[in-house]
Amino acid sequence: MNNLRFTYTDIQNYVSALWGGARVKILPFAYSIDLGAVADGASVTGNLQIAGDSDFVVTHIDFYPITNGGEDEPAPEQGTVLFESSDTNERWTANAVPVRDYCNLLGMNPLTASLLSTSLFLQLPIPRRIAQASAVDITLNHVDPLGGALTKSIFVLNGVRIREYSQ
Repeated sequence: MNNLRFTYTDIQNYVSALWGGARVKILPFAYSIDLGAVADGASVTGNLQIAGDSDFVVTHIDFYPITNGGEDEPAPEQGTVLFESSDTNERWTANAVPVRDYCNLLGMNPLTASLLSTSLFLQLPIPRRIAQASAVDITLNHVDPLGGALTKSIFVLNGVRIREYSQ
């Protein structure tokens, strides 16, 4: 993970290389999934569907761990997460990795949202392409040092949609 943000030009060059120089349209986009409630020490898996009209390139992931304290009270998440492309069965990491090292931990209230994991903005080391009409399996192993459960566990995959068009 790094604290440098991909520029539009970086993404454009990455997409151009993947699509072999084809003409494409790049649109900012985000997909979200709420894995729901999860007890301390438990695991939960969700399947995030990608639309069938365009590929998606993920640049960074936000995680909103919400406790019984309310939507503006983020949890002190110490668990792990594993992402796997369900169409290829390719894991994004060899094993589950600490959530704090892979995702930006945020509160739900936009007025008080802050980066809890670190003072740095985390993004993927390299953008991750997800094919249209496929899915990503997300497995969260929740560990709270205070022993609390999550009432919501929302992941947001941020990036760009890619639409190829003819010349």
